[in-house]
Amino acid sequence: MSEAVYLEGVHKIYRTAAGEVHALRGVTLKIPSATATALMGPSGSGKTTLLNIISTLDRPTSGTVVVLGTDVTNLDERRLERFRLLKIGYLFQSYNLVPYLTALQNVMLPMLAAGMPRDLAKAKAKLLLRLVGLEDSAERYPIQLSGGMQQRAALARALANSPELLILDEPTSNVDLENASAILSLILALNKRGGPPSS
Repeated sequence: MSEAVYLEGVHKIYRTAAGEVHALRGVTLKIPSATATALMGPSGSGKTTLLNIISTLDRPTSGTVVVLGTDVTNLDERRLERFRLLKIGYLFQSYNLVPYLTALQNVMLPMLAAGMPRDLAKAKAKLLLRLVGLEDSAERYPIQLSGGMQQRAALARALANSPELLILDEPTSNVDLENASAILSLILALNKRGGPPSS
């Protein structure tokens, strides 16, 4: 089985006014393709930093990062951005929905950025919102959605470009037990069948 993620000797150092903060020290990690993998650790242990590096949102200070067979360590920003847009879906802990866009428009956003025609993006966004149980909330703005609904809208957006790698940063931390269970069940079902419907 090939590896979806391979890290070798990854360090991440943040420089602050108070000095250097070593968020990651020599992390080596292999995550096989077609698996669901949980990354666990106490608060402040570097989990989000590691996820940001795997997702190419941040770069390591040193070390090698290979994602989906591509060494992303030294890709230029333009190529990195395109790679991330087409290959990686990221569900942020804080949702990061655009407040002045509806749920439907938020889900359409990555597809439009990837060059998909608007009518196709709209149809797929509706399908994804149905998949996460938000079909009736498509025209609502984030402020009109509960925390659990925002989380599901953000999951639909993360799935928009049918990513080969889906990264979830504490996907159930801000939702109640019922929503947490529903989100985890959906994620595991998607993993088992190889992703969301494509159209």
